[in-house]
Amino acid sequence: MYIVPLACAFAALVAAARPAHKILRELTKERTLLLDLDDTLYSAASGLLESLITANRSYIAHSIKCTEAEANQLDEQYYRGYGLAIRGLMAEHDVNPRTYEEFLDNTIDYNLIDIDHALFSVLDSVKANIVIYTNSGVMHAERVLSELGVHKLVNAIVYGDHTSQGYYLKPNVESYIRVENLLNAKPGQLYFVDDRKKNVEVALSRGWNGAQVVETGDSVVPSSKGMKQMSKVHELPTIFPELFS
Repeated sequence: MYIVPLACAFAALVAAARPAHKILRELTKERTLLLDLDDTLYSAASGLLESLITANRSYIAHSIKCTEAEANQLDEQYYRGYGLAIRGLMAEHDVNPRTYEEFLDNTIDYNLIDIDHALFSVLDSVKANIVIYTNSGVMHAERVLSELGVHKLVNAIVYGDHTSQGYYLKPNVESYIRVENLLNAKPGQLYFVDDRKKNVEVALSRGWNGAQVVETGDSVVPSSKGMKQMSKVHELPTIFPELFS
C-alpha cells in the first residue's frame, strides 16, 4: 500500500484550505468583485472606523481591568504581534471572542453611516459575484452592510475568524490563496478593491485585478504597476467597466 508522505499530505491540506466565510446567496457568475469593508464601502470621514477602534480599546480596558492608556498601548501591541487585538487577548488573557464581538456590536455607533442609495445602484449593476473580503468579524460586516442598505446584493462574506489563532488575515498571502480556493476562480477573474495599498499589492502579485480607494484629501502614494485608484467605491463603473457590461 502506498502511503502519502506527511509533507505532501500537509501541502495538499493547505492547498485546499478555505477562509472563514458566510454564503448569503449562490455564487453563479464567472467573475467576482471582492470589496473590503471598513473605509472602503463607506467614507473614512464618517468616523465609523474610529468608533470601532474606540470600542475595541474600551473592551480591552473592561475585560482585563486596565486603564485607558494601558488599553491603547495593548491594542497597538497586540495588533503588531497578533494581527488583531482580540487574538492577543485570547492568547494572553483567555478572552471569549464571542463576548468581544457582541460588545463591539452594542458599542460601535452605527448611526454614523446610513443607507447609501448611490452605492446600491452601483452594486446592483455589477454583473459579477459580490464578496465582502474583510479582516473584521462577521457580525460587524453584516451590520455595516445592513446600515448601508446593500446586504441583499452581496453573495458572500469572507471575514476575520476571531475564534481561531491560526486564521490568516490580509495582507498575508495565504489569506488570498484561501479565497481563490473558496471561489475556485482563476486570478484574472477576481477584482479586488481596498483602501490599504499593501492589501491591493498582494492581490496584484497573485494575478488579481486591483484598485485602491484613496479619498480626496488623503496623501496619495504613487500606485504600484497595475493598481488602479479611485476616490470612492462609487467609481467602480469607470475603474472596472468590464464588470458592468
